[in-house]
Amino acid sequence: MEGQITLISGIYYIYETENIALNYNPFIQNINISRLKNEVPIIRQNGSVDKRNIGIGYDMVTWFTESETSTELSGFEPNLAAFIVGIFPGAVPTIWPTKKFQNTRFRAAVSTKSDQ
Repeated sequence: MEGQITLISGIYYIYETENIALNYNPFIQNINISRLKNEVPIIRQNGSVDKRNIGIGYDMVTWFTESETSTELSGFEPNLAAFIVGIFPGAVPTIWPTKKFQNTRFRAAVSTKSDQ
């Protein structure tokens, strides 16, 4: 089978549905549609099997946060350069001013969804 792709994995979504007939349109009679069936068997903690409606409502909470930090640093960088001139030692001290800035911003968003 040259040139054909063989699938080695996949995901199948299987939903329990129920067919209902709608007749709200006077020109078209009995429109058949499928909708999700929310009453499904569940297993309780004690092992008993019961039917219950699930997936009807949900709560969703979204939380946003932002943190910003600005840092400014001023100072001096001293240095001493030493050398020898002939038989006499020499030194040149230097002091250089410094100024540094740093801005940091952190943003985060978290969403939590809970089905009932």
